[in-house]
Amino acid sequence: MRRLQQAFRRRAVRVDVGLGLALAIILTCIVLWELNDLLKHASGAQSDARSFFSAIAAAWAAIVLACLGGAIKITAVRQSLVTLFTSEIRAIQYGLMRMEMFSFWAFVHANASEGATGFADVPREENYFALFHGVIGNVANLHPRVVEAIVRYYTYLKMSRDAAGALASWEKVTQPELRQAHVVYVVRLLSLSSLWGFVALWYMGQMATAADWDLDASMKNAVENVVGTGAYTKLREIHPEHDALSAFFSAPPPQSGSND
Repeated sequence: MRRLQQAFRRRAVRVDVGLGLALAIILTCIVLWELNDLLKHASGAQSDARSFFSAIAAAWAAIVLACLGGAIKITAVRQSLVTLFTSEIRAIQYGLMRMEMFSFWAFVHANASEGATGFADVPREENYFALFHGVIGNVANLHPRVVEAIVRYYTYLKMSRDAAGALASWEKVTQPELRQAHVVYVVRLLSLSSLWGFVALWYMGQMATAADWDLDASMKNAVENVVGTGAYTKLREIHPEHDALSAFFSAPPPQSGSND
């Protein structure tokens, strides 16, 4: 059953669209059956009635075909969006893991007295949100839970980059505990972003890959070191989509080495 649900999500097939089409087909069969029965009993004196019934049948067929065409178009748009967002979220998540971003922030937190290192703690001009803004007008075509997860993913990612900008004040803010507080904000927001990325992937029909498991482990290690023991477990437990996260990581970790 879970595999079937994943297949539907991966192909962006909405159950409501499928049920609507099924209902339209059933109603069409009923209408045609009734019209055919009425036409059989229609005689020459009832030719006008026969023409009227034929017009109804033609109009109904046109409506059903229009609905079918609309459903196919909507599904195609959803499939394209799912492919785009799945690819970009996986690319960003994989990049965070390969760059050891969480380990980097844990190191900065542990060595706050030394100041910024000039790597991820320096604001840059890269735009990681071009795709999101480019298709924002079509995002509403996706399932509401997918939309929520995607919006939260990009929002928290941007907030984490904005929070990293606070390190520019470290020339004046020299107290280690205040510097560490800045790092905590970054790690929390970056973790929230990554978790919502996992949720978005799950609702788009994906399961955790080796890279996802590695990123999850890296996040846990960083959050535990920066915030405190048990903090990451609590973060997962109180997450609004805790069940989706559990389902995403329900299968055993695949063999390491995957780039996806």
